[in-house]
Amino acid sequence: MTEIQSQLLGDQHSDDYTITKAEITSSRGYYPLDIINVISEFEVYESIEKSYLTGRIVISDQMGIYDRFDFDGTEILDIEITRNISGSTPINKKFILSNVENTKKSNETNEAIQFHLIEDITFKSALTNVNKSYSGQPQEIIAQILKEYLNKNLLTNAFEDIQASMKVIIPNLDPIEALTWIRNRATTSKGYPFFLYSTLASNDVFFTDIGTLLEQKILNDRYPFTYLPGVGSSSATGRLFQIFEYEYRNVENNINLISNGVVGANHNFYDVTTAKYDKIKFNVHKDLYRNVSKLNPRQPHPVLDEFSEYEDVKISDYESKNMFHIHSTLSQGRRIKSYSEEYTATEHKLKVIAQAAKLFMTRNPIEITVNGREFISGNDTYSIGNNFRILFKSNIDQNERPLIDTKKSGDYLVHAAKHSFRNGRIFSRLLCSKITNYESNDWPDGVYT
Repeated sequence: MTEIQSQLLGDQHSDDYTITKAEITSSRGYYPLDIINVISEFEVYESIEKSYLTGRIVISDQMGIYDRFDFDGTEILDIEITRNISGSTPINKKFILSNVENTKKSNETNEAIQFHLIEDITFKSALTNVNKSYSGQPQEIIAQILKEYLNKNLLTNAFEDIQASMKVIIPNLDPIEALTWIRNRATTSKGYPFFLYSTLASNDVFFTDIGTLLEQKILNDRYPFTYLPGVGSSSATGRLFQIFEYEYRNVENNINLISNGVVGANHNFYDVTTAKYDKIKFNVHKDLYRNVSKLNPRQPHPVLDEFSEYEDVKISDYESKNMFHIHSTLSQGRRIKSYSEEYTATEHKLKVIAQAAKLFMTRNPIEITVNGREFISGNDTYSIGNNFRILFKSNIDQNERPLIDTKKSGDYLVHAAKHSFRNGRIFSRLLCSKITNYESNDWPDGVYT
């Protein structure tokens, strides 16, 4: 049994969490303001596309807090949340109350005030300009910028399996923009892109490639998230992994992928320094899926079927687009690369594979609302960047053994999450993505619902 399953089975508290600290401070000398007793709702947003957190807090103002404290968008919220379970580590975060999103009076002396939150490093970054030279592999440059400007540590699996060192000049960007710029250039030797992200449970920043993320163990293998409307679960543990709501829309869009040149296309790389011209034929099944399909043995089937055809020609065999990319070389000499420089056409193709992997990951997303308790422990990161099993029953009449809907079901990577804390309960809205589908539609053995 995994730690996340053990947490759930041992949870006997009526409330999911306790806010042990919620204090607003200002640089203008105002006294610290304790708002624990006036918080109506608190939400935190995580995404593997962002190196910082955002959020929202709603307070009930019955004492003129808003005008007496003179909020101006620079106040700091220091909040600590503890999950009500034995051994849970408190989660402490600092946010800037960056703006007031809405206010609404319920009567003459009570007003609900909704603030937008950004993690404190985001505000610090916005005030800072980076215009200097860095050398090294992408993860080394990112670690330097994080530590130098934001006082954050980088946790990464990127060591040897990444492109050669480069020398760059950060072109007047703030630190977070610079981090994103460098991240976009990073790929593994197989072309897998990297994500740079922060989580609620950790104060470090993660830098991990998509291949490593998809190869991780499934955290709820025997207790999948399931959607069983009107039926419910047959076990207490199954109810904890129940999907309350889901959205599955704007999916199966191949035109967008074709237009971006990541299905079947020619990519042309022109070196303005040497006038060298490399033409690369890209085929998503031959160049991306030949490796990606091996990451999860029970889920090897590409979300775009390899045998999909139009007029007797496979979709990925079409040369649908001619894409052009301009770069320069030798600006840093012959021993070290510049930002966009590569030595061979094969290395340039890794850029296209990385773009394709990111776009195919978001081809068929699903959003689910579930109990948020299992994601908020403080001991480890259980939401974004982790894999969860999600099962939907097939619409086929199931008189005997149930079948699964292989389109909606699967082993999903949590791409983004919204954790909502209100009235003692935690609900999590998870944006989940997958790049491959299950091959079998049999309901898995040994699965509890």
